[in-house]
Order: sequence, then structure tokens, then C-alpha cells
Amino acid sequence: QTGRYNYGPIWAQVLYIFSWTETTFGLSFRMQIIALLTIADLIIGYFIFRVRGLGIASCFFMNPISIVITGYHNQFDNLAISIACVAMLINRDVQIGPLRWRDVITTMILALSLSTKHVLLVFVVWLAMRQVGAIRKLAYLLIPCLLFLVSFTPFLTSSWAAINKTVIGYDSADNGPIWDLLGIQDGLGPVPITVFFAILLTFIGYLMRRQSQHESLFVYLIFIVVLTPSLVSQYFAIAAIGAIGLFSLWFLPYFIIGAYHMLTGYHELHFASESLLIGLVIPDEPILTTLLAVTFMFIPFALSVGYLAHVLRRRAQLPSVSNELNPMFTSSNVGQLAVSGLDDDDGKR
Repeated sequence: QTGRYNYGPIWAQVLYIFSWTETTFGLSFRMQIIALLTIADLIIGYFIFRVRGLGIASCFFMNPISIVITGYHNQFDNLAISIACVAMLINRDVQIGPLRWRDVITTMILALSLSTKHVLLVFVVWLAMRQVGAIRKLAYLLIPCLLFLVSFTPFLTSSWAAINKTVIGYDSADNGPIWDLLGIQDGLGPVPITVFFAILLTFIGYLMRRQSQHESLFVYLIFIVVLTPSLVSQYFAIAAIGAIGLFSLWFLPYFIIGAYHMLTGYHELHFASESLLIGLVIPDEPILTTLLAVTFMFIPFALSVGYLAHVLRRRAQLPSVSNELNPMFTSSNVGQLAVSGLDDDDGKR
């Protein structure tokens, strides 16, 4: 029921437990998945509430993209992200000093997130780059990754072939719109496109290393979809978290395009032409097929435009942010804080 998508050992065990409870107690396998994924969305909503407020958190929980992915697709990317959100809440964006218990717990929870699905694998690198001191950098990089690898050891004998095929040697559809536009969707020579994807995403993390922790997470969730070598509709829910977390009205086209695709796509809710939804008649073939192809390809560009508008808005707000900062800061320090992307609350802290 998880299709061709790769998943980690933790989620595999969860599915096994759900199958057992269905057989033993008659609990619906699918409803158990939906319940767990709904809890994951609630955790993400709580994280957004803590860093952005109740209104924006409500927008996340009610956005149509996440509703369809959770309730209809039953894809579990948000489960891995919700676990990471718990780690971010525990961590409190501490980047300096000796390793404390919060740091150890944070890295272990991040390992659990990766073991569910490695959506945030490169984000672990982002977090490591944010740390001050070699010990902290190594701890944030190695502990999650090593525990993630260790989580596969119980399955090496029985399932190594499946692990090698669906995790290590995962073969994507190579339909990333950005890479298609550049004409290198198959990579360059012996170098696969996933290498360029990882390098570029890591470079963005380096540029973002001075931003607040939650801001970095939201940006990461946007750019992992913008730059993905293989775009599938389940990824729309990943970017939805980042877009709502940054909360710019310029992301609205993304949600309109994504919602249209979720309503009309063949693998989505596929409303027929006679369906009537909020006064809008869903167009029939062949117009439907053409529009779906176009909207699907425009997803990364709609996200890019939304993020660019967010950056320009933040720069326009810099003078007002600077005025609220402590007067002891020099103009150069104020500029450094502003460029690092701190919001009003971070600046006050």
C-alpha cells in the first residue's frame, strides 16, 4: 500500500504492527495509518503555532494539499517531519557551548526521523553547519546518520536486496522540472543528478546557517521540492509546510495549483467533468490532461516565486526590525542580524 516509494525501517515496522492489529483485532489498516498521520499533522501544526502563531498553524492544518495527502494518499513524509519538529522544539536553537542533554536527545530524535523516512537527511547537514565548535558539528552530523544506518542492521540478512534497491540504489523518475529545464535530468556523464541535488541543497544550507532554526527548516522543506530530481504529488505536502511557515501571500499560487492537481489528477481525487466543486466545473479531457501537465511542471517555479517574494518582503522590513533592536548594537551588527534572517522575536531575544 506504500507503492514504489522508499521508506525507512521504523515505518516498515509500524506497517507490520498495523497489519497485525487489523488481523487480530479487526482495526482497519488504512484508518490506523490515517490516524497516525493526522497526529503527525497536529504535531507539525503545534510546531508552527509555537513559532508563528495560532492563525498560521490553522492555515496549515486546513490547507487542501495536506488534507488530501494525509487522508487519501496516506503518504508518511509528514510523519518524519513531525518527529523532526519535536527535535526542534527540544533543541531551542542552541548552537554554542558544550554538548548538553538537549543536544543528545535532539540528535537521537533526528535519527528516528531519518529512520522513518530520510526526507531531512540533508537538513541534518544544515544543522551541523549551524553549530559552533568541531565537537558540536560532528555530534549533530554523525549521531543521526550513524543511528540511521544502525537501524537497518536487523534487516540486513532478510531484506538486504530490498534495502539496496529501494534505499541505497533508489531509482527516481528523473522528472524534476528544474533539471528538465536545464537538460540534465539524467545527470552529467557518470555523475547522477542526485549528486548535484545534494550539493546544491547543502550550499543553500550554508547560506542559511545564520537564520533562525525554524526559518531554516521551512526553507529546506521548500527547496527540497524545488530541486528534487523526481517530483511526485506526495511532495506537495512537504513544501506546504515550508510555504505556510514562511507565510507569504505570494505562495498562494502554489496552493491553488497544488489543490487543482489534487482534485483533478488521475492518481489524486480525479473529479469528473460533471463534478461541481464550489461553483467551479472541473474541465474534462483533453483540456484536463494538458492543464495537469502544465500545473505539475509549474509547482517548483510557483514555490520559487513565493520564496523570492518572502525574501524581498523581509528586506523591506529591515529598517523597522533594526529600530527595535537594542541600541548597543552597532550598525554592522544590526546588518549582520538582519541578513541572517532573524524575525522580530529572535531579534528581541
